[in-house]
Amino acid sequence: MRYRDRRIQFPGAQCVTLDRASLKYFRETEYVVCEKTDGERQMLMETNSMMYFLDRKNMAYRVGLNSSSDTTTLLDGELVVDAVEDGSQRILFLIFDVMVFRGRDVTKYALKERLEFGLQYVRESSSSHNMSTKLRQQFPLHFAVKDFYDFKLNKSCSTGKEDLKKVLTQMKYPHASDGFIFTPKNHPYGASTCKYLLKWKPAELNTVDFLVKVKHNNTNVEVDDDNAFLSSNLSLWVLRKSDDSLVEWRGEANKLVTTRGELKALLLNQNHNHQNQKHQNQSLNSDTNYLKSLNGSVWECLYMRSNERTGWVLHRRREDKDTPNADYTVDRVVKSILDPVTVEDILTALDHGS
Repeated sequence: MRYRDRRIQFPGAQCVTLDRASLKYFRETEYVVCEKTDGERQMLMETNSMMYFLDRKNMAYRVGLNSSSDTTTLLDGELVVDAVEDGSQRILFLIFDVMVFRGRDVTKYALKERLEFGLQYVRESSSSHNMSTKLRQQFPLHFAVKDFYDFKLNKSCSTGKEDLKKVLTQMKYPHASDGFIFTPKNHPYGASTCKYLLKWKPAELNTVDFLVKVKHNNTNVEVDDDNAFLSSNLSLWVLRKSDDSLVEWRGEANKLVTTRGELKALLLNQNHNHQNQKHQNQSLNSDTNYLKSLNGSVWECLYMRSNERTGWVLHRRREDKDTPNADYTVDRVVKSILDPVTVEDILTALDHGS
């Protein structure tokens, strides 16, 4: 069962890109750090002995699990696919925050206490979920709380600094990960965008979610320059936060440089993961159809800088989103790409704040 209410914004906390201006928060606030999982953001609500996922499109759907609890619990996390040592995979709901636990609003508690409620939920979940053996095989959902690293830097001791550097540069994870999240230790849970909740990625992994639109009805497929093919036919759009309208992105770094070959490979790979592959591949037999298949979709884009081309490259279609990033978010990410914050910058700011 699925239900969607477009009038309600996704209630989860939204982090902001760590740029140079926000380094000052490390001198004002105590932080913990965790890896940024490259999964699918979900909130899990357990109420009246039933469980529901809520995704970023505000699509709610019931999970095929029942709980023995008739109270309400609301967890914030991500669905990921973990690689297991024996070579198999498992579906994992990775909890990184708790809003409601057993009917109690815990948003005002410190992060450590909220995570303890998450750990209690994980301990109870293995025995409380009423699943048949057959259903467990069909829906093998596991639960865990994300690992957070607490560090206390001391100017007379380099241990904390070296430990943090290892976390930021050497840690390996059993699932896709593309950066780190710095979370205030003692702040309440903040719904919507939180300026103190900081996301950091290496500059080459920073991305923006753009909505892609065909520029005109008669697409210009006779573009000789392969790098200019998409920029001649498609425009990048963002959400203007002041009135929640879509506007074309005309700020710094606004060129799309994905080539014909890259585009076709992306779309064919995408179709490979869907049913009716033969029919869909036949529908993508011309440049015009390739362009039309992009129109109105949201794409995560990487920024490329090389001798051959400079601009945005389509990375993956965001099936979990139907709106692009806000204009101020794009502006902030672009600044972090053109003037990136490094690991050493983070360590220096934290050191000055100790």
